[in-house]
This record gives sequence, C-alpha cells and structure tokens, in this order.
Amino acid sequence: MESGCLNLSQFIFKVLKREREREMILMGVVAELMEEFTEVLARVLHHLVQEGRLPRQIHLLILSAHPMASSSSPA
Repeated sequence: MESGCLNLSQFIFKVLKREREREMILMGVVAELMEEFTEVLARVLHHLVQEGRLPRQIHLLILSAHPMASSSSPA
C-alpha cells in the first residue's frame, strides 16, 4: 500500500512540475509577444509624431511622458 501512495505522490508531483513548466513556457511566449507589440507600437507612434498627424496636445503629452523628457539636463 505504501508503494502505491508513493507512486501516486510521484505522479502528482510530475504532473504539477509539467504544469509549472508549461506556465513558464507560456509566460515566455507572452513576454516575447509583448516585446514585439511594444516595438511595433513605438514605431507607429514615432511615425505619427513625425508625420504631424497627431493633435498638438497629444504630441506634447507623449513627449512629456517620455523618460528622457523628465531627466535633468547637465549643467
């Protein structure tokens, strides 16, 4: 009976381990997709700003939200 419980617990452990591995793979895929999406979005926004197709207020909002805009300039 003890070996049956041990085998069951080993089986459950393996199943849970596989689930964690699948979750990690899925997280990696989602992270990669988010990275690609962010790059495409940045290019689209850059193009819209360069072409002047955005209203001035939105253009200024984007520029003010940019990380480089808030850094202090060297004295």
